[in-house]
Amino acid sequence: MGMTLSELESAILRQIASAPKNKHLAIEDHLPFLSVRSRDLTGVGMYVYFEDDSPSEILSDDLSLESIFSSLHILEMESLRYGLGYALSAENGRLKFLELFTYGDEL
Repeated sequence: MGMTLSELESAILRQIASAPKNKHLAIEDHLPFLSVRSRDLTGVGMYVYFEDDSPSEILSDDLSLESIFSSLHILEMESLRYGLGYALSAENGRLKFLELFTYGDEL
């Protein structure tokens, strides 16, 4: 069993799930079934890899291909001058990982 999602990770996933362009995908149905397998720091962000034990698949056009989902928001933080971006990767109907990244040249 994996680790629990942080408050930030959960908030970002809820934001992606609620974005109008993603509402039809049923990403929110997967959130209660997610745990974190690992967190890998990159120097300018982080990859959060998931275990997705949802009984259903996300509803995309081609579940065998990798898909990337996001929203139009940039997270603003006092410690980051240009903010934090994010993208959610899904493959084979399951949520795979969340990528967090800084804008500009911040580490």
